[in-house]
Amino acid sequence: MTLCYVTLCSAEKRDDPGDLPALDRYISARIRAVYKWAQRDGADFRIFSGKFGLLRADDPVPWYDQKLVAEDVSAAALRVAGQLRAEAFEKLVVYTDEVKVVPDVLVYVGCLMVAAGTVGGIVVEHREM
Repeated sequence: MTLCYVTLCSAEKRDDPGDLPALDRYISARIRAVYKWAQRDGADFRIFSGKFGLLRADDPVPWYDQKLVAEDVSAAALRVAGQLRAEAFEKLVVYTDEVKVVPDVLVYVGCLMVAAGTVGGIVVEHREM
């Protein structure tokens, strides 16, 4: 089974000019932990950005400030569906902050579920940290 651990981008980012690898751009202990787990478990790893879709750890990311909102889910889900088709993942394990602490998590997880449903054949499991 082609497994991918996914976690969400973070509002806190390094503000260096130019592009930085995604893993370096986002300032988040959650992202670092999920990256380590993916390496340990032999899973692929992606950071889900509402602006850029599914990012690899080394994908170049400029500084930006854009939160995924409900009105943008359809367009973001189409972008992510295209990325999922290209990757042929069978399962996404999505690690997020607790919904009761960060309610916006639901918009991101919902977007991933819509994208996976559009592609078909992809299991999405949501785990709160």
